[in-house]
Amino acid sequence: MSQSPVPTPATGVVKGFGDLMDKAACLSPLGNAGKDDLAAFICMLFSDYARMVTMQTLYHDGGFSAVAIPSADAQAENLMNNC
Repeated sequence: MSQSPVPTPATGVVKGFGDLMDKAACLSPLGNAGKDDLAAFICMLFSDYARMVTMQTLYHDGGFSAVAIPSADAQAENLMNNC
C-alpha cells in the first residue's frame, strides 16, 4: 500500500511535513487521500471485492504516483515550481 501523506502523531514532529502535504495535494489530480478514505480502501481490500488482488503495490495517493513523480525534463520542473 502506498498512501498519500497523512498527518499522525509521529509526523507531527517531522520538520516540513505540512509543506510536504501541501505539495503532494497540489501535485495530485484528486488531492491527498485522507485517513477516512484509507480506512475505507483497506476495508474494501478485506472484502470479496478484492479477492482476486494478489501481490500488488496499490497506490492510494490521489493520482500523485501517476503524474507527479519528478523527472529531469523542464515540464516536470515547471509543474513542481507551480505548486
